[in-house]
Amino acid sequence: MSQKTSEPANGAFVTLNNVCECRRIGAAVPLGSPLFRVGPMDRQTIIDHLELAERHVSAGKLLVEDQRRRVAEHVRKGRSVSVSEALLEQFEKVLEMHIADRDRLLGEVRNSNSETFGPA
Repeated sequence: MSQKTSEPANGAFVTLNNVCECRRIGAAVPLGSPLFRVGPMDRQTIIDHLELAERHVSAGKLLVEDQRRRVAEHVRKGRSVSVSEALLEQFEKVLEMHIADRDRLLGEVRNSNSETFGPA
């Protein structure tokens, strides 16, 4: 796999492959960028990511529900559902990824030995 690179103004960059845990970006990220991290995230960053993941899960659930209604409507009206079902399948896969990301972040928060986080 070829690596995409882009050099920032200061000339310092690093090519990431497996640097970020659980993510294969395969792109050059400027040193000092919030995307570049070698160690674990601090607790507030984890909480921020968790809040974003929760929003993604909520939005994903709405998309899946809406698409299921569209598929049912197409069936009811005798229309082809192949494209609608394929889109629904994609929405469901993305939702699964968002849920897995959220659950991973919840685990990181729970395992954190820093300040306490509200009830799980």
